Amino acid sequence: MDALRRRRPADQQRNDIEATSVHHNHNKNNGDLIQIQTKKRADGRQCSSKTVVILLALISCMIWLRIYFGHFIRDIYDEYTHPPSYYPPSMGFVVVDVRQDGVGELVKPQVERLLELTNNLHVELWVSIAAVKTEDKLFQELNNTGRFHVRMMKESHTYGNSTIDLQGVMGGHVGKAHALKESRFDFPLLLDGNSWPCNDYFVKEVEEMVVNGHTDVIWTLAPIKFGGNGGNATRFVDHRIADEIDVYKSFQERNTGTLIAVKRTSPAVQSWLALTMNIYVQHVDAGINDGNGNQRDQPAFREAFFIHRHKLKEHFATDACRRANGCQCDSCTLVHSKRFFNKCVQDYADGLSSKYLDAYTAKVTTTDTDTTLCHQVLITSSGGVGSSKFMNTFDKIAKERHLKVNDPGDWDGLKHKPATWWKDQSHSSTSLLQTKVGAHDDDYEYEMLCFHKVLVIIGDPLHAIDSTYRRFTAMHINRMKEASGLGTYEEDVTLEEIYNDIVSSGKDQTGIANYVESWHAASKDRSNWPEIKLVTSKNLYDNAAGIAHWLGVTNEDDLDKFSGFRFDTSKRRTAATPPGIPDELREQVVKALENVTAIVEQIEENYVPETISRLPSMRMILFVSTCAMLVFAKASAQWRMQIIHYAVCPVLLFWFILELFKVGILIGAFLQGEL
Repeated sequence: MDALRRRRPADQQRNDIEATSVHHNHNKNNGDLIQIQTKKRADGRQCSSKTVVILLALISCMIWLRIYFGHFIRDIYDEYTHPPSYYPPSMGFVVVDVRQDGVGELVKPQVERLLELTNNLHVELWVSIAAVKTEDKLFQELNNTGRFHVRMMKESHTYGNSTIDLQGVMGGHVGKAHALKESRFDFPLLLDGNSWPCNDYFVKEVEEMVVNGHTDVIWTLAPIKFGGNGGNATRFVDHRIADEIDVYKSFQERNTGTLIAVKRTSPAVQSWLALTMNIYVQHVDAGINDGNGNQRDQPAFREAFFIHRHKLKEHFATDACRRANGCQCDSCTLVHSKRFFNKCVQDYADGLSSKYLDAYTAKVTTTDTDTTLCHQVLITSSGGVGSSKFMNTFDKIAKERHLKVNDPGDWDGLKHKPATWWKDQSHSSTSLLQTKVGAHDDDYEYEMLCFHKVLVIIGDPLHAIDSTYRRFTAMHINRMKEASGLGTYEEDVTLEEIYNDIVSSGKDQTGIANYVESWHAASKDRSNWPEIKLVTSKNLYDNAAGIAHWLGVTNEDDLDKFSGFRFDTSKRRTAATPPGIPDELREQVVKALENVTAIVEQIEENYVPETISRLPSMRMILFVSTCAMLVFAKASAQWRMQIIHYAVCPVLLFWFILELFKVGILIGAFLQGEL
């Protein structure tokens, strides 16, 4: 026993020496288990396999979370960092009319006009408590579109020891700042009650400048530099201006009546609008607003904006007319004039209010900087080429991502038009395709559309004729025929009669040849046409994801919806002659259409697939990281541990920090009310 006690220190010493070696334990059920302990380096740093496994486990958990919840997180992150470049549901019009006895006579025609300008934008009308009770019938009439909303102005605003009443004239002035600040739209566009919109060009300007994130505020310069202050440029109440008074003297008032569009979600915009309200109260107390019963709001907007000018980007709408001489819709986008407002209403009723359309067309098509106003893409086909599956999938994604594309069901009549039809509509020589939705049907409301990219889907012409006739008889062919200026067939025309018409004339009479040839020619004329891509059905479905990406789909999950598309070879062409039609007649039709067939074959043969630069998917990263974790867990050699120590650990830590940083961005944006 004593001998054992005397040997114990030696055993303990030996165990201490061997603590850094690798021990092998054999287990019948679990096999070999390797336990690794690393030596502590002279510099005191170490990176054990346990640390690596923990880090890899954390990273793997993070990846798993992003796989299962990544759709939600990524969508929020993308929306926050990359606002949509198309009309979002959160953009809308704001009108303020808070008089005590209801609303003015101009409200109804103005709101109706705003609702007519676009198919998707809503209108907020801010009114007094009295109007909510007395104007119920009017509000019901205006709400027939489902896009009209009544908001009640708050009763008063207090700053310091002073309170102003917002249920009346003052609310009609500085109440605009409150309406913009508290609007339910992320991008409210406020119009004064006597501003008449000639067309929707100013809406497109707001879309481009505010919604795309290029600026925070759009408005116009005041016609009189310091009219709200009676020409005195040095009046102010905020002490911060005293140090910059020389700069302030030349800081012109902005007009707050024509239009004001703001990026309401910006903290700087919120701060500016809140300060405007407070400064206005001080201006009223000091009696420094000139005229109009000491109620003018422009000085308060000016002073507050001057203080925030380094935080806010502004843009001036130069086509809005403040001092109109009559209803100048031939040279202005907006006419801000109570005197001539009713004249604009009458001109509109007489069909004269669209005279500015030619000026708008010229502006949007002649300058490179303005072509960015056009965001829509056009997907068109000759019919009978199997394009519906692609178009329906793209349309569904477009609605979710606020992309603009023509209707896949052809309700707008744009799906099957040849290039010659578009050229006529746009008066030739244009870098954008333009038309009016409903130009083919008087029942539709006209809306200006333009397209900067066009996908043209073509196929074997004979198959297209057979397919469309089998499904729609002569209806579809007549649309193609009429759009090409070839008249129409009788409703009961037979397919054999159509074939005979082609053979007797020696050329196509259905419009399909003109469709293919005109788009083929347009695609080669880049000076007068937008970017055009011609594809056959095989090109389309074998490269669906790449083509969708070219059209504007960027989300990885959205692109995955196209990855499984493949061309069905059984639908390439009609193999057999339709019943009742001689084979000889069919062969003659094939010969008459050989020029078109040659174009289709050339397009298919020479098509260059679109490439998508995509980062490795989260699933792939998860797979690699899991494999790495298993490999590193079994690592024993010293050189492997050095690699882990000097390379793997820093990379994993840096990656983990980045993930935490992204989460921090989302949390910060949420706390600031921007998500």
